[in-house]
Amino acid sequence: MGSLASVAIDASTDNGNSWFHIFQNIRPMNPVDTESVMYPPSVAGTVVIRATAVGTNGLSATQSRWLAVAKATQGPPSITPAVASITAGQSVVFSGSGGATGNYSWGGSASGNGGSESAAFPSPGTFTVTLVDTGNTNYSPSPTASVTVSVGPAFFTLSLSASSGGSVTGGGSYPPGAQATAVATPGPGSAFAGWTGDLVSSAPTVSIVMSANRSLLASFTSLLPQTISAVSPAGISTRSPAFAISASSTSGLPVALTLDSGPATLDGAQLTPSGSTGMVTVTATQPGNSQYLAAVPVAITFPIGLPPVGVVLSDDSAATKRSDRVTRNTSYTSGPPH
Repeated sequence: MGSLASVAIDASTDNGNSWFHIFQNIRPMNPVDTESVMYPPSVAGTVVIRATAVGTNGLSATQSRWLAVAKATQGPPSITPAVASITAGQSVVFSGSGGATGNYSWGGSASGNGGSESAAFPSPGTFTVTLVDTGNTNYSPSPTASVTVSVGPAFFTLSLSASSGGSVTGGGSYPPGAQATAVATPGPGSAFAGWTGDLVSSAPTVSIVMSANRSLLASFTSLLPQTISAVSPAGISTRSPAFAISASSTSGLPVALTLDSGPATLDGAQLTPSGSTGMVTVTATQPGNSQYLAAVPVAITFPIGLPPVGVVLSDDSAATKRSDRVTRNTSYTSGPPH
C-alpha cells in the first residue's frame, strides 16, 4: 500500500446500503495513523461504522464495526390544568405539552390521542387523568404524567328529622354552595327546644350553607298546664270606690283582665263602678309561653247594686228659706237612698 495517503470514517444507518462521511484526514501520519471522532447517532437501531485507509499507491483497506444504538429517553409531558375540582355532570378539557415527540396518549379517566382531550365526569368521586408521550423509532415512551380530578355531587341533601311534638320543613336537594332554610313548627301542646346535628341553634328558623350533605334534628318539649284562680268581688254598690280585681295563675305568669260588660271601667286590674246598677263580667286570661300552655279563660261575674238604706239629709228649698227670714229654720226629712 506504501505510505498512507488518507483515512476516512463513514457511517451507515441502513446496513451499508448508503454511507455518509463523519470524518476524513488527507494527511495521515505514517507509517501508523490513529484517528478518533465523536459521532452522535441521529437514529436508533444498528449503525455500521467503516474506516477506510488509502495508500499512496492507490490501494485501500477497510474495517467495519456494527453498533447498537438504543432509543433516547425523554422526560414526562405536562398536563393542563394540573388539578381540577368540579361537580358531577361536568367535563374538563385537558391539554398536553412537553415530551420529545408530541405523540400523546391519554389514559385514566380520559382516552384518546393528540394534544388535547375532553373527559366527562358523571358521578362524584376522585379520578385520575394520565398522559404519556409514546415516543417513536428514536425515543422511548416518556414517564407517565397525571392529574387528580375531584368531582363533588351535583346536589347536596339536607336531611331533616323531628322528635314527637312538632314538624319540620326545608329538607331536600340543593346545589353546592346554596343556602338552605329549615323551619321547625311545634304542634299543639308543644314548644320548640332546639336544633342539633350539623348546626346547633335555639331559633326555630335557621339557614345553612350546603357545602356537603347536612343532617339536622329538631327537638320539641311538651308544654306544662296552668290554671287561673280569681275571686269574685262582693258587696259592690254604685258608690263603691275603685278596687282591684284579684286573679293569678299557677304558673306565676301575669294574668290579663278584660272588661266584657257592665256599668264599670277597667284600667289594668283596677275596676271603677260608673254609678249604675247591673252585672259586671271580667274575663281573666293567660296565653302561656315556651314552657306553659295557655290557661283556660276564667269569667269573673258580680253585681253592682244600690248602697244600703240610710238617712239622707235634704235642705229646705230656696223658696222656704226666702219666706222664713226670721226664724231661718232648716228642716230635715228622711228619704230613700240615691
